[in-house]
Amino acid sequence: MSNHLLHFYVAVIRPILEYCSPVWNHNLPQYLSDKIKSIQKRAIRIIFSVTRGMSYIFALSYAELPSLQQRRQTLAKELFAEICKPTSCLHYLLPRLVIQLC
Repeated sequence: MSNHLLHFYVAVIRPILEYCSPVWNHNLPQYLSDKIKSIQKRAIRIIFSVTRGMSYIFALSYAELPSLQQRRQTLAKELFAEICKPTSCLHYLLPRLVIQLC
């Protein structure tokens, strides 16, 4: 049962929490990050009742899930790496590299 709930959380709930996060991650105030994190904490405790009373870090480890902050940072890095590729449709938005010769 908990396996089905975990799959539901990862497939349905977590994408809502991470919607457009590569764009807004670096401007996310701590209080909003904490609110988003609390949703994941609650979901883990509902899915795995044994995690009640555990610290968030141990509960994440038990559920084999990364923190949402780690995921946001990873998604932002991946997006920027994609934009840096000359074949990206967003590559033109990056400033041009200017090399000055002395």
